[in-house]
Amino acid sequence: MPSNKISNYLGISSFGESHGTAIGVLIDGVIPNIPFPTAQIIKALNRRRPHGTYSTSRLEEDQFEIVSGVFEGLTTGMPICILIRNREYHTDDYDNLKDVFRPGHADFSWFNKFKIYDYRGGGRSSGRETVARVLAAELYRHFLPEVVFYYDTIRIGALTSDSVSYSTYLESNPFYWNDSRGTTPLYSYLDDIKAQNDSVGGIVKICIGGIPVGLGDPVYEKLDANISKALMSIGSVKGVLFGDGLELGMLRGSQVNDPITPSGMSTNHLGGINGGISNGMPLTLSVVIRPIPSIGIEQQTISQTGEPTVIQIQGRHDVCHVSRVIPVIEAMLIITLAEALHMQGMINGAIPSLTDYRDDLDKIDEDIVLAIYRRKQIVDKVKQLKSEQNIAPLDTQREAAIFQNTTEFAEALGLNGAKAAEIIRQAIEICR
Repeated sequence: MPSNKISNYLGISSFGESHGTAIGVLIDGVIPNIPFPTAQIIKALNRRRPHGTYSTSRLEEDQFEIVSGVFEGLTTGMPICILIRNREYHTDDYDNLKDVFRPGHADFSWFNKFKIYDYRGGGRSSGRETVARVLAAELYRHFLPEVVFYYDTIRIGALTSDSVSYSTYLESNPFYWNDSRGTTPLYSYLDDIKAQNDSVGGIVKICIGGIPVGLGDPVYEKLDANISKALMSIGSVKGVLFGDGLELGMLRGSQVNDPITPSGMSTNHLGGINGGISNGMPLTLSVVIRPIPSIGIEQQTISQTGEPTVIQIQGRHDVCHVSRVIPVIEAMLIITLAEALHMQGMINGAIPSLTDYRDDLDKIDEDIVLAIYRRKQIVDKVKQLKSEQNIAPLDTQREAAIFQNTTEFAEALGLNGAKAAEIIRQAIEICR
């Protein structure tokens, strides 16, 4: 399916399943002669790996293998392909789940959509795929030299932090738990959850400093809209709130409008974004992270044939994975901000190179092929429907109307109408 691109604009795609040979990332929009950030990638991947007794015991080394696009430590401008081998998976843990749907997982929805599902560790829906996101983002961190990320986990399960400050990464505090009582109450609470074979999620506040004015575009490329889409693509993220979040729905306009002064906004209730475009204040947002659905408690479900059954999930799973989701959140923020900065550079008059233009053309050509692919999928469904209803497969009047409409539309755009119609004719032939 053509939905595995982390970034269409930057040309980043990922592939691979939880218990497959490898997770991989392919990056097509690469600037040449950029030092490959090996040390940064290792550091970022280590942040995403399991931490302590509350994470899964599946300890993948996450060693990556550069297949193409890097020579003598520098990017060549050619597509970069990187593999991260899966070595620590236990497929046997999932044998008893082969024919049943796990509550809270993607099993039921994906099986009913595709009529096939890789039950081994969740396949493509597993959080294992996020390793590709974290790796890819480090290739674009240099786009954001002034940007700093701060975090404050304000809630884990039923436990609330009294923190009023953010922090950067500390190995001794991977949960970013800044409560005045320290981490002891948190770990005691997580011990209780673990003893009950259950799991918990959390809410993380994020502050991003060093954001310039002007990032984001109206109307459908707003910065907050694109950030929301990027973060909601993470399997465990179920909510994104900007600025004062839910309180904005309870306050008056006079209480949330940020006064503008010669030196900038005097408050930041709206989270650093107005009209979808950054206003120069820090970006502030909160992210809601759901609990891991793999728990060792008996749960009601059904089999693939619809028979009621009860399951108890075994295997190696996180009690609380908030600390592991935060690096993935940061990765998606880096990629989204890099996209916005690149676009703003073009608006500000940065002169694109021949490589930039060719990259844009390559992406357009790829979109054309994908559009034909999608067209063929729909045509196949139309064929089946016509066959079931005994409708003649060929509709010459409709095709003639398509060619006429294409010709008129192309000419209105200043293009050669006859040639545009011929392209559509060829697309129709491919899809027959």
